[in-house]
Amino acid sequence: MKTANSEREMGIAPELLEVLKIWKQASQFSGQDDWIFASPVHADIRTTLNVYGDVVTDEMEQAHGKVVRLALSRT
Repeated sequence: MKTANSEREMGIAPELLEVLKIWKQASQFSGQDDWIFASPVHADIRTTLNVYGDVVTDEMEQAHGKVVRLALSRT
């Protein structure tokens, strides 16, 4: 997680949770570790590099490294 606050639990309306569960089951990305809104269209590391490539601070560089490692581990 980027910050300690990123790990906080959030409440979610039961109705929305049910819709998300149905979406997840119907998706081709239905694995437990898959993201809810995963897409085969944006599965290109160049997208991440184009968006986050201009690293300015140490924190941004660390966050960028985490995103790249996560993206590469899914290929």
